[in-house]
Order: sequence, then structure tokens, then C-alpha cells
Amino acid sequence: LIDVRNSFESAVGRFEGAVQLQCEAYSETERALEEVLRGVPLDTPLMLYCTGGVRCWKAGAVLRKKGFDEVVQLRGGIHAYAAYRHKVERADADTRSNAVRLGE
Repeated sequence: LIDVRNSFESAVGRFEGAVQLQCEAYSETERALEEVLRGVPLDTPLMLYCTGGVRCWKAGAVLRKKGFDEVVQLRGGIHAYAAYRHKVERADADTRSNAVRLGE
């Protein structure tokens, strides 16, 4: 699991166990990926994420060109994930409140 965001974005929060690239600009991403993945077999499954999905999509394309064949990205990035989590948590809360009302 690789976080391709910069340090400012990653400081807001990241997935547990994610490897953060040491770069501040997208132009440094390829070099940072090479450092992080040095010695990693090309058949290793990789998952990338970023803020909105664009950077990890581009980074995934770079990795595929380098021969990694099991690369996936979090579609829509952290923003889409957060929106999904909020939707699920609201649905759970609505279900719980309905259960309470039905049980009264």
C-alpha cells in the first residue's frame, strides 16, 4: 500500500501500514517509487492512493511500464473513500435510529 501524496497531505491522515513516498512534487514521484520498490519482485501486488485519484493513476501507469503487473489504485482517492465512509456511517446511524423507533 503506497501513499503517493506529499507530506502535507499525508499529515492529515493515512491508511495504517501505508508506505509514504518521500516527495513534495509530482515530478519527484518516479524517483521516490524507484527507491521504495528497489528489490521488490515485479509480480508483487501494489495498491496506490492519493487525494483525488489522479496522481495514483499516473503513478500506476509508470509502474506498469516498469513491469509491475498487479497495480491498482483507489478510485477517486481519499476524497472518494471518505465520502463512501460517511455514506455508510450515515446509513448505519439511520438504521440504528429506525430500530430504536420500531422497538419503542
